[in-house]
Amino acid sequence: MMRSVFLLWGLSVQCSPTSAFLENFAAKVINRQQARPDLQEMVDRQTDAKLNIQLQIGNDQVGFLAATDFVVELKHQRADYDHVTLPGADSHLSECSSGHRSLNVLNQGHYINLDGVQHIDCQMGCWEVCWVKEKPAGTLVCAFRLPKDYRRNDAVLPCGDMWLSFPLWTEQGLKSGQAEKKRIMSQIQHNLARRDEELAKYDQTQNPLKKAFLLRNAFAYAEKCSTLHHFLLDTIPAENETFLLQENLLLATNGLVWRKNGDGHVLLGSAMVSSPVPKIGTLMP
Repeated sequence: MMRSVFLLWGLSVQCSPTSAFLENFAAKVINRQQARPDLQEMVDRQTDAKLNIQLQIGNDQVGFLAATDFVVELKHQRADYDHVTLPGADSHLSECSSGHRSLNVLNQGHYINLDGVQHIDCQMGCWEVCWVKEKPAGTLVCAFRLPKDYRRNDAVLPCGDMWLSFPLWTEQGLKSGQAEKKRIMSQIQHNLARRDEELAKYDQTQNPLKKAFLLRNAFAYAEKCSTLHHFLLDTIPAENETFLLQENLLLATNGLVWRKNGDGHVLLGSAMVSSPVPKIGTLMP
């Protein structure tokens, strides 16, 4: 199940990290978190950024609704209009949020179903950056309201509020994260190799006592791999999976699409973002 989805990258992860870096990366939620000191200045400094977003809604069981060329413009001004709530600014973590910022939809995303081309009407959009003090990554969150369900076969993008979340890194933070990921993955590969060696010896011997000893060793190496592989490792992107959003700020190209369900969160699918925006033939149908 989802674990406080929009905060996957540095705000609220309830788990036991495998290293000092991940321990710093995954702070537990407390009532009063401190924000990155220059958060407001950083967002105020943001020039209007255009993002081209692709949505992949659904899963292998129900199929996918793939919407392309959803183009938004992030404005640094405060959103002084009716807008969707944000998971940071409108929660007890508001001190770690940039607040509601203005967002323009420049091009509605579209997909094709049996009825032809369908355009997704995203209304009341806004955005924020959430970033806890001394964490190497923050989160860019975009929020929208959908006036109706959008369907392609059994894949559904439901009406109501929807959030898109993307990890946001400093250049130094990403270098540190990638170095730690490389170190841990090397340890995992080493333990996997040792596990396979013990299993090969297990297959070659007929001695039951030796078999039990080798099997125990194999399980021990497998357990080390399980302990080392923290799910946050999968959120640390490679260099070709980010682009420069502004000076010293890198936006990860892979994100999540989700909505609320009561007090919990439901993962709807994934999102990919790119910049600069490709030329769009026709804006807002």
